[in-house]
Amino acid sequence: MSTRIVTKPQWETFEQSSALAFLLGGVLFTLVVVSLIALGETVPEIGLELALVAVFVLVAVGMGGLRPKLQHRAARLTDVGTLGAAIAIVGALLALVMLAVVSVTGWNPGILELVIWMGTLAALALGFLAFGAAIWKTEAVKRITGGLLVAGGVFLLVYIANTILWELEVVALVMMVLWGLVLLGVGTALRTEPRPRLAERLEDGTA
Repeated sequence: MSTRIVTKPQWETFEQSSALAFLLGGVLFTLVVVSLIALGETVPEIGLELALVAVFVLVAVGMGGLRPKLQHRAARLTDVGTLGAAIAIVGALLALVMLAVVSVTGWNPGILELVIWMGTLAALALGFLAFGAAIWKTEAVKRITGGLLVAGGVFLLVYIANTILWELEVVALVMMVLWGLVLLGVGTALRTEPRPRLAERLEDGTA
């Protein structure tokens, strides 16, 4: 018998870290939204952007934690979702480097700033949609989680379109509020996910 069955199984570690990452990301993002609503343009831009970098990394890690449960049942969708999460982490790190350079040198990144932020959001949207579809297809996780992820991906795409095309503050705010609720909802759903039976874990290759 595998020692991983006797000790804490790998799938459980991934699941718990995924739920925690989504919850922390949701709480932090909610604080960002509340700060913007309450303080408006007086919110320090550097603090806001650093918080967003942290949120994006947490959410990408949360998505990556879904991979073990899905890769054996929906490999292509899971690979696409994992790619989106990986690109989002790279984008967040690029944003962090850009912030450091700007704060030290006063350099104006121009359109590059928009490209990095929107590219990171697009990668997150790809991950949300792919993982959401994989969950909905396989039911390896509660379907409510898949539905929330798909909704979150749509909200991100609407936010991107609004930023590029319409620039309506009310649309941006509504999408941000909804996305924050999605993060909290996904984290909560994953925390309450029932532990699969040993036979199911062996079938999925997670035991």
